[in-house]
Amino acid sequence: MSSKSGLLSSTEHKITINHIFSHNRNWERYVLQHRDSIRSVELSEVDKMLTCRDSSRGYFVYQCPKHSEQIKVLRFGCNSSLCTHCGTKFTDEWSDRITELTFDVPHRHIVFTMPEMLWPLFKADRTLQKDLLDCAIRTLKKVIHFFMGRDIRPGAIVALHTYGKDLKWNPHLHSITTEGGFDTRGNWIGQGFSSTGRCASAGCTRS
Repeated sequence: MSSKSGLLSSTEHKITINHIFSHNRNWERYVLQHRDSIRSVELSEVDKMLTCRDSSRGYFVYQCPKHSEQIKVLRFGCNSSLCTHCGTKFTDEWSDRITELTFDVPHRHIVFTMPEMLWPLFKADRTLQKDLLDCAIRTLKKVIHFFMGRDIRPGAIVALHTYGKDLKWNPHLHSITTEGGFDTRGNWIGQGFSSTGRCASAGCTRS
């Protein structure tokens, strides 16, 4: 896009979550229409995001001791997971921490889903979402036990996602799981899954 036409180019203006919410008072309009269904945590996170790096949140002022006219102001972020700036930083830091904690062994990405007819249950009572995580861990243990024929404790990082690609409510889990685990003596027992088959008793598929 050319700036001569009155439109900013992608390099002059980057669309952020903050811009989408604040443009044309979109968030205010949404709150007025759906205020009875918006949770307090959602209001809090959006409000924080909209004031990210605003002077009202506070700031540091740095001044060069040799050149007093050189001043730099660093405004505080919001630390909201919705924020384009703070959320990305948090995700990168989280990824670094997880990388340090994972074992140097083969891992597999596993997605846990459920029938669409069950989705409303977990939206009506969000405390049940913790049960989803517990069920995933128990399922992983049973599957590893089925394939390896012994009591093995796998390593797993499980994350809950409540929305799908279309941004509609769709609770599901993503797991990074070790291909194997530790036995009762703390020894690592590896297990690669290369063939294709179905584990009927555990309700899983290996590939």
